[in-house]
Amino acid sequence: MVALQHPQINRITPTLFDAAADSSLILPLVLANAASSRLWRLKDRLLGEQQEHTPAAEPVELLQTLQAGLNRMLTHVSPLEVAETNGCLRLADLAQRLGEHAVAETTARILAMINVALASGQLDPARYDLAPLIAAGSFPAYTYGTVDVIAATGRYLGRPSRRPFGMTCCLDEVALFAALLLIQRRQRIDGVAMLANPCHYSLFGWCGAQSWWFYGKNELFLTVGLETLEQRLADPTTLVTRRGSWQHSSGSSSIPAAELEAMCQRLQAFFGGLPAGLEPQQRRALIPLPASPMDVLVERVMGCASAAAVQAVLRAALAEAEPLANAARTVLTMARDLAGLDLEQVLLAAREGVRLRQALAAMQTPALQTPAAARAVVAAIAGETSIFADAGRLAMPEETLKFSTGSHADKALLLHVLLEQCHGIGAVTTVFEAQTSVVLSPEGAFCTATMQWQEPDRIERPAITGGLVRRGLLPLQPIAKGDEPGSQ
Repeated sequence: MVALQHPQINRITPTLFDAAADSSLILPLVLANAASSRLWRLKDRLLGEQQEHTPAAEPVELLQTLQAGLNRMLTHVSPLEVAETNGCLRLADLAQRLGEHAVAETTARILAMINVALASGQLDPARYDLAPLIAAGSFPAYTYGTVDVIAATGRYLGRPSRRPFGMTCCLDEVALFAALLLIQRRQRIDGVAMLANPCHYSLFGWCGAQSWWFYGKNELFLTVGLETLEQRLADPTTLVTRRGSWQHSSGSSSIPAAELEAMCQRLQAFFGGLPAGLEPQQRRALIPLPASPMDVLVERVMGCASAAAVQAVLRAALAEAEPLANAARTVLTMARDLAGLDLEQVLLAAREGVRLRQALAAMQTPALQTPAAARAVVAAIAGETSIFADAGRLAMPEETLKFSTGSHADKALLLHVLLEQCHGIGAVTTVFEAQTSVVLSPEGAFCTATMQWQEPDRIERPAITGGLVRRGLLPLQPIAKGDEPGSQ
């Protein structure tokens, strides 16, 4: 059996544990949303086609409109509902990839917080009791995706009579809300900060003297006390702003010290106090980190008037100095832009997923551990369009299996990781082109656009092997309204 490799951090389809281990994943998720034409259509749908020319009288009007719209369109799923629809992650696999201490600490904190809420009657045990799953070495498969993946879940899981736009959890909702604030042009928002612990993500923001707290899709607080904060978000451990992030556990911060202090003062003024972990005497000595280059990208994106303009900003940044270029590539990778993503990161992330694990397990039988069995899995994918409805973007194998649809590129990536099970990592190469994708393996060249073999002498083998190659790719093209998965 081939041992499949895993990355330390999944930067494309991060799990709950990836986000807890590396909060720098959060801002790229917000910017990847801003690069999606689907988010811009969602903004117009929520604010109205004339919203650019009708400034909101007060920031509160804008905030309430967006929050009410998201609450109406999204279905929030609980941990046990996530387990039912997405399956479960294996804690042992996560520990091997992220480290036993990090996984054990995150799991223990989540279990403790949920148990307190269950004991006080705040939560329904039928939807939130994680103890049996954790005792069995499993955890609901929380993964965080862009607005496109969220919309696909609405199409996949929604009841035909009343499909939601998408199925979400807290970080999905916070990233959507932050991205909508970033691209709207009705009202200048002075600042936002994600306030989080491993159990929950929320968004604190301000415009002039008005502060507010977005707890989730169904709650926007304009005034609230410290008791409510401590009840809803016990012991927040992470702050994320456009300037970077601060972690309570280590004291490390890419947010400058003066800005972090000003942020705490704003929080104290709004909530009437600070939770213990943010009190000056409780904070660890600050370990300054370099400022996040994402700040520059945020500033540039704020001036954009369309998803295409955001994409152009990100691609132009690829040609700049390394820190900014790397930041742009991170965003494009999370946005799944085939022309700009990090192909090595794609392969590492592509080898993970509950449904992929099940498909690989089926191939462990010697009779099924064949290239023909791998091709049969791909051939069973009935749909021929990507969940992104865009030939220039790439879905992960887990998504292709989950939604039973995929472009030639999506299916090629799925076939690639399945064939690695037969031949080993390094023995398979996949070439992405604008109109076709070809998977090269020891038995020959297979085209996923036609689902047929190609003559080997017609394939120009790339200089590298055992990876992904892109040639002649087209730029991203927006799709028409109503064509996207999850449209209503």
